[in-house]
Amino acid sequence: PMTEAELLKLIQGGENIQVEFKRSTTEITRDVYDTVCSFSNRNGGTIILGVEDSGVILGVDPNAADRLKKDFVTSVNNGQKINLYLRPEISTVNGRTLLVIQVPSGSQVCRHHGRIFDRSHESDIDSPTTPIWCTNCMFGKAEATLSTR
Repeated sequence: PMTEAELLKLIQGGENIQVEFKRSTTEITRDVYDTVCSFSNRNGGTIILGVEDSGVILGVDPNAADRLKKDFVTSVNNGQKINLYLRPEISTVNGRTLLVIQVPSGSQVCRHHGRIFDRSHESDIDSPTTPIWCTNCMFGKAEATLSTR
């Protein structure tokens, strides 16, 4: 787990290609799972729940933290959704509870509800935008997919 000082430094550095903040104070929003796939399909990264995009630390509801952690683990281990094994950590920064999710770079293409996401700067991109698209060719996870659009 990261120390409070390490987390604070990460938050102060802002969002980037490997750091994403999510408000998610009482519920895990769907876009958290999109970011999990994006990080897995790139170089990995850290998702911090309870932080605004601007870096303002709101914290997750301390009474909901354990449930959020359990809900997240249940969802990412579901083969119908994502099928990754990740263990979020509950941390405290400036007296506020945060949920920190470390996502490693995956060895296979990661999908969320059948869609492939990629990471670009500080956003997640729904990747299949052309008839044939190759994801992460440079990372050895090449896969051609036909777009449904």
